[in-house]
Amino acid sequence: MDSYELTDVSYADANNCVISTRETYYVQVKGKPLQLMTQECKYNVENQGDKWQLTSFADIKVVSRIKQ
Repeated sequence: MDSYELTDVSYADANNCVISTRETYYVQVKGKPLQLMTQECKYNVENQGDKWQLTSFADIKVVSRIKQ
């Protein structure tokens, strides 16, 4: 991961929320140019007493791929 940004946190209740991010990665596929990929992700997160735990991916959307 090259960079990330939290774009939103939405609480369903005191113990469950969805965290939205914008993430940038460098991706290398054999035989292809290096790509800079940006994606928007949503993660389901649950309070488990003394910590918050990622429970699943709610959504992942690739918004751009730039060949280097």
